[in-house]
Amino acid sequence: MFNLALSSNGSRPYVSSISYNHHASRINDGTRPTEDPSTSDTAWTSASERQPQWAAVVYPRVARDDRDEVYWGKGRLPESSRRVEVQGWVDGVWVAIEAVNVPEPAPTTLLVFDPVQVEAVRIWQDANGGPESVPGRMHVAQLEAYGGFVEGPAVDFLKIRDALREEWEHNFQASRNEITREVLDRIDRSPGERTGVGGVRADEIARARRNRASTTWGRAQAEKILKDASWWLDKDDEFIYGMIPTQNPRAISPSYERGCPIHGGGRKCMRTNTALEYRRQCVRGREWWYNGEVVANQATGEAVEGRAEEVG
Repeated sequence: MFNLALSSNGSRPYVSSISYNHHASRINDGTRPTEDPSTSDTAWTSASERQPQWAAVVYPRVARDDRDEVYWGKGRLPESSRRVEVQGWVDGVWVAIEAVNVPEPAPTTLLVFDPVQVEAVRIWQDANGGPESVPGRMHVAQLEAYGGFVEGPAVDFLKIRDALREEWEHNFQASRNEITREVLDRIDRSPGERTGVGGVRADEIARARRNRASTTWGRAQAEKILKDASWWLDKDDEFIYGMIPTQNPRAISPSYERGCPIHGGGRKCMRTNTALEYRRQCVRGREWWYNGEVVANQATGEAVEGRAEEVG
């Protein structure tokens, strides 16, 4: 079978958006997923947005296409779109060819259809139709299309590219309009209850149980929580007590409120230490901070003595 979509056959990749360095060129470079648990270095990942996502290849010439296969990217599990549609560029418009639902995460999705002559093909994901864990994202390791090229003039890829850009602008603005409406609707409302604090509410418990029962990611998360909880339950009290520094119980805190004065403060730049009493280290400049410590300001050379407002 001949893969029309390969870049080495002259096909050009285009995508709806890009997350970090997960570029469009990855969808048709011929690199299928391996046994590695992640395709972070080889797959294309869209931004996570409330708008349609898609991955397209524009052929060098008109092609007769009858079979497309999508190799999905993966993290811990395959991140397949829950519904995917194949569209072809015919006479200046995108035409729906075939669609399939993917209710459970799958490594690949095959779409077979009656032969159709197209200048380009793309896989389309409706807004929020992505993986259960990240509905606004599309994650494709490889898009393969099979058939043969038809004799004729070269495809005007610039025309298709410009049409894709115009469509994207429309979809982006539509998604932003929806967000703006939601914000305006909330302006006159009473302040809502702050989430993420206090005890776990009954509705939160019900939602967690529902996710565990109905979603793959919910089941995986529940299994991880149970595994961690079982590990702790197997430990006796002496083990737990031994983890807490006798003279410095607050050293188990993950960060220090003010951060390093030399390197701009910030909670994430100070690392706590469970072995040394009341001492913290800057992860950027490696300075130790504690009461009475003399630290050199690397910018000015001035020696500064550290004074804590309180200890304990």
